[in-house]
Amino acid sequence: GLYHRYWDFSKPYSDSWSVCPMHFRGATPEPYLIMFRPKLLQKMFAGFGAQPESNRAAFRAVILEALAERGNNEIFWGLPATDIREIKSEEEDVSRAELLAADGKSLGTF
Repeated sequence: GLYHRYWDFSKPYSDSWSVCPMHFRGATPEPYLIMFRPKLLQKMFAGFGAQPESNRAAFRAVILEALAERGNNEIFWGLPATDIREIKSEEEDVSRAELLAADGKSLGTF
């Protein structure tokens, strides 16, 4: 898993909300109150845990980095799968699916 890298792509305390007065004519309002999810409630109720914002681009980079370390995969960008073909295995009693690109090139067997 990549849970140990969670804070590489998530922003602490971004799950906050604030109450600000209304100001007009370009004045910047200062918040009256800023709230976070209380730690006690986060511990008592798992569904009430912190939900910080995550940077999708950084999350994708972490996942791609982890995949690259394994070395047993390929990633295709901008190459849509346009067809699928069933491949039956003779030694095993299972079928696999092969994804194909528009030019007929195999994108992988799953």
